[in-house]
Amino acid sequence: MFIDAVRNGTKEHYTAEQRAAWAPVDIMPATWEDRHLATTAFVAESERQLEGFMTLTAEGVIDMAFVRPSAMGTGIAVQLYEKIEAAAHASGMTRLSTQASHLARPFFLRRGWNLLAAQTVQKRGQTLENFRMEKHLGSS
Repeated sequence: MFIDAVRNGTKEHYTAEQRAAWAPVDIMPATWEDRHLATTAFVAESERQLEGFMTLTAEGVIDMAFVRPSAMGTGIAVQLYEKIEAAAHASGMTRLSTQASHLARPFFLRRGWNLLAAQTVQKRGQTLENFRMEKHLGSS
């Protein structure tokens, strides 16, 4: 699902080479499992497959936020995000942060997030632009 979301869902925002570097089909990073074990994951499933997921770290970072392209526009991302924000409030977090793709940036802006800065990241020899963003939640 992650590969489908990156390779097909972000076509309008990143080149084929950038998408291939971001989500290689042949090998996932050695740190992939440890990265996910250190987060709380919220998932959306249909009867057939995983449709989307978002992860939240103990530090308030939305580390990953992906929806299968065929499920985009169905409200899955909104439902997952609402669960993330509720969990953050319940944990006493007062701030969330993320590094949003071109595709995710408007989604977060519509939910009251602030754009801190555009930045470039390197992935397997490709330069990709994303955006450091944050949202202050106030006191729980």
